[in-house]
Amino acid sequence: MDMVLENSHIMLQLDADTGAIIKLRDKAKQHNYIAGAAKPIPFIIEDENGADSAYTSFSFTRWPAGEGSGYSLCWQVKPGVQVRSTVQLMEGEPEIRFTSQVVN
Repeated sequence: MDMVLENSHIMLQLDADTGAIIKLRDKAKQHNYIAGAAKPIPFIIEDENGADSAYTSFSFTRWPAGEGSGYSLCWQVKPGVQVRSTVQLMEGEPEIRFTSQVVN
């Protein structure tokens, strides 16, 4: 089961197993911006040791429909460290809102 957010301008599809963006479609231009051939990486954390995208588990919650619809996403990176993100698509707006934070 994939996670889909859609309004009159945009269709965004996330992979329910990883939280990665697997499809982004501009409905007015009828253009897909993500081909989906490669396995997408849902996030990258950079610190003084370099970059890492490994995680042990992923979960999500769908927000109820209202002015905008969205998801809360959570990746368990290691004990006591999580990457938390939100993705929101507002009704009638041609934009997607993303937030993210590392919690430890």
